[in-house]
Amino acid sequence: MFANLQEHIDSNFEYFFAVTVLALIFRIIGILQFNEKVGPLFKIVSKLSVDFFYFCIIYLLMALMFSILININFLDEIEDYETFTKSFFAVMNASLGNYDFSIFDNVSSSSLKLFG
Repeated sequence: MFANLQEHIDSNFEYFFAVTVLALIFRIIGILQFNEKVGPLFKIVSKLSVDFFYFCIIYLLMALMFSILININFLDEIEDYETFTKSFFAVMNASLGNYDFSIFDNVSSSSLKLFG
């Protein structure tokens, strides 16, 4: 009986602790806004984060578009593009510079369905 009560108290304490930590983080952010050295930096970073969020949305939309096109064009030819998820991860790796272009050496141009 008491073991079950102890587990129940422990799980509720974990939720309470998580909410407390989150409230503490927001409180520290609020205090840092009014600091004369950190306040302007915080405002600049918050404005920058909005632009970075918009960039990430455009970046993901472009990656999705290229993933769809590559998946349609090289579905039967190249193993890395057999599924949409493989195509998406290949495009993400290519955008980060981790890519080998030699996989396109044996692709016939007659198999291209779109934009070929």
